[in-house]
Formats: sequence, structure tokens, C-alpha cells
Amino acid sequence: MEVKTRVGEDPAEGLTDEKAARLRRSGARLPRPPDRYDLVTVRLGEDGAEVRWLPGVC
Repeated sequence: MEVKTRVGEDPAEGLTDEKAARLRRSGARLPRPPDRYDLVTVRLGEDGAEVRWLPGVC
């Protein structure tokens, strides 16, 4: 799972193709590699926080 937090902009934009590739490479080294990678985004604004869960992003 990757968590991205931003103020005002879409945090999902922080998960670039390069970052996704690094996550997959790191996970491949684990004794039990994950089947999927989820992204949790937190957007902070004047109205508070908006949290989204995006399963299987890479």
C-alpha cells in the first residue's frame, strides 16, 4: 500500500510510473510478494480531509 497526501491537488498524481515500478520491484523481493498494490490518497483542504482508497493501482 502506498499513501500520498497533498494540499489542494490530487495526491494520486504522485504515483508516477517510475514509483509504481519501484513498488513492484520492492514487493518482488518479499518472501510472499503482494498480489496487488493499493493507493490511499489524502487531500487536505479548507473543508478538512478527503480520503480515497484505490485498490490495485499497480
